[in-house]
Amino acid sequence: MKKKYTYLTQQEEEDLVEKYLNGNTKSFAPLFQKYRMIFYKNIKKWYGSAYKDPEEVNDMAIDFLGKMSKNLDKYDSEKGRFGTWMTNSMRYFIIENWNKKQRQKRIKQTESLDRHHGMADPSADIDKQIELKGHRKLIREMLESLGPEDTRMFNEVLVKGESMAETARKMGIKYSTFEYRFKRLKRRLEKFRPE
Repeated sequence: MKKKYTYLTQQEEEDLVEKYLNGNTKSFAPLFQKYRMIFYKNIKKWYGSAYKDPEEVNDMAIDFLGKMSKNLDKYDSEKGRFGTWMTNSMRYFIIENWNKKQRQKRIKQTESLDRHHGMADPSADIDKQIELKGHRKLIREMLESLGPEDTRMFNEVLVKGESMAETARKMGIKYSTFEYRFKRLKRRLEKFRPE
């Protein structure tokens, strides 16, 4: 994964972009090398050890650069430097990827809760199975609408039946703050109540 950093001036980058847009596909290679290294550096700087798997980071870098190669026509040298445009695009790409990763994590937690609490019972009749499937879908939608801490509150208090005081202590939140946030969470979930 470690490669020598490719230095390019602003003018060299703009020339490479122009050549690429005029059909010289090989002119993207130096940009690819340079910004792949910058991608590795930035993801470590912005997210620390949250991305531990080098293969995942490499796949993300390649995915990002593939998307950027298709969007080079959107770069406008009159509005700013190419490096700034790439770095901002990189930031949005990584944030979007992080949010998607967190949503998938919450969905997996819901599925694991289903199994843990016996919500997927193969011996139940078909009507019961349909009802349980509807419950799982509703819980998944509810969790997707919450942030990570609210999801934990939901799981601990509403699903596992733990007391608010115990959950607040575990999360390191003052009880009064927890109580306020829990009430706000319940109000937010009111929109999922059946008519």
